[in-house]
Parts: sequence; C-alpha cells; structure tokens
Amino acid sequence: MNTIINQIQQYIANNQLQKAQQVTAQLIEKTPENLYLHKLLAHIHGLKEESLKAIQILEKQLIKFPDDFDLNNNLGHYYFKAEDIEKSDFFIQKAKKINPDSPSPSQNAAELYLFMRKFDLAQQEIDHCLEINEAKFQDYLFYIPAL
Repeated sequence: MNTIINQIQQYIANNQLQKAQQVTAQLIEKTPENLYLHKLLAHIHGLKEESLKAIQILEKQLIKFPDDFDLNNNLGHYYFKAEDIEKSDFFIQKAKKINPDSPSPSQNAAELYLFMRKFDLAQQEIDHCLEINEAKFQDYLFYIPAL
C-alpha cells in the first residue's frame, strides 16, 4: 500500500490530479475504512478547486470520526473556499479546541477574519501562529546539538 500511496503523491506532485483521484478512489473501494485515503481524496478534490466534493467526502468521515483534527480543520478550510463563512468558522473553532497547539486552524481563522474584514481578530490569529511556531522552533534548537 505504501508504494501506491507514494505513486499517488507523485501524481499530485506532477499535477496529474485526475490520475491521483482515480487511483485513490480505487484504493478506497478495496479499503473503505481507511480514513487517510478519504482525506487524501478530499485533498485531491481541493487541489482541483472542487471544494464541495471535498466537503462531501470529509463530512461522511466526520460521522465516524467527529473529533478528528484534520477532518475538522480541513472542513473549515473547504467551507471557506465554498464561501460558507458560518460553517467555516464552526469547524475552524472546533479544530482549535481539538488541537490548540497546531498553527493550522489559526492560519485558517486568520484568512477567514481577513475575508470578513475583522482585522483585529486576524492579527490575533497571526500572532498566535507565530507564538506556536516560535515554541516549536525552540524545541528544534534543543535537539540540534544531538545531531
């Protein structure tokens, strides 16, 4: 399976999105319980600017995995792309609660708040991203001498 996943990732890197979609869909038919494959298929649809299809895939998985960080964060992103501001905000906030140490939902929130022209809130989210990334960078500095 790892070889096929690597092949799909290569298709994506080469912008062969239809081929990546086709192979991923075939894999899902064989292993429908594999959450990663569903996330990957949604990502491919997102790359193809098919936000509604990505949302549909992720929403189905959300029924089984309501507290999955990636599902919630990506739904926030795709709902923003689909211009459903209320749902976008809902899922971004849920993702932030699930994993407050990840900068990704704050990046999504900053983009959303900029769109809404709520510049103070956007700045708060950007500052939060910088704080999180600074803390992670300091953790990496600790390990450099061991390398």
